[in-house]
Amino acid sequence: MSVKVIKDSKDELVLEFDGTDTTVADLVSSYLTATQDVEFAGVYKSHPEIGNPQLIIKAKNPKDKLNKALSKIENDLDTILKAIK
Repeated sequence: MSVKVIKDSKDELVLEFDGTDTTVADLVSSYLTATQDVEFAGVYKSHPEIGNPQLIIKAKNPKDKLNKALSKIENDLDTILKAIK
């Protein structure tokens, strides 16, 4: 999987995921939606079988919001790993 920045502005960030389906983008989007001050977080894919999914984030400082969501995902995954050991 690789990630390409499509748009990076002060109020919007668009990332394109290559080599994967929408699973990762959907996970991140759901955590972003639960993050305070995120105006919009969603996944776009032009066609279900072709094309790459894009994660769209609209918020003030979208990179900060993305980093917070990724940290929360990491913490939750660590909790799951500890529970199954």
